[in-house]
Amino acid sequence: MNSDWKAEQLRVDERVEKEAAGDSLEARQFWSNKSRGSVLARMLDRTWRAAVLLEGCRKTLWQINKVYFPHNEQPNGLTALLERFREGSALKEVVHTQLVAGANVALAYVRLHRPNLPLHKVLDGLPGEGDYADTLAAARQMIQQVQNFSEHLVGPLDAPKGEPVE
Repeated sequence: MNSDWKAEQLRVDERVEKEAAGDSLEARQFWSNKSRGSVLARMLDRTWRAAVLLEGCRKTLWQINKVYFPHNEQPNGLTALLERFREGSALKEVVHTQLVAGANVALAYVRLHRPNLPLHKVLDGLPGEGDYADTLAAARQMIQQVQNFSEHLVGPLDAPKGEPVE
């Protein structure tokens, strides 16, 4: 038997017993019919759990929206928030932009602190390419794009004068 079903059944039975011992005569008569009381208690339990789940989803999406789109107008309500995430292209674009920006910052940092580091060797890939041929081709292309974009932003790498070569 599924443990979630068992937990639900325990909550339902507990509620039926509690309500059957209620104050009013009408409540006691309704809830003392176990079949009718169980149906209502199960519906109330599932409704409450669905509301908790929706609220958790709303909070999570709101946090994601706040982090990725901090300067945009914040949507009002769950429906507007769900509409913003209906198409994932905007979020994918933001994530891609942040990844590229992070790679550019890392490359700029490396170029600033290790100007004589032979970055072109990264394009050569790992020794013994064998199993990684497809992956290395894609990685080379990505590295070249990041390097080109970095040179576009920062300019070509010129070794500072008078620094020792490592």
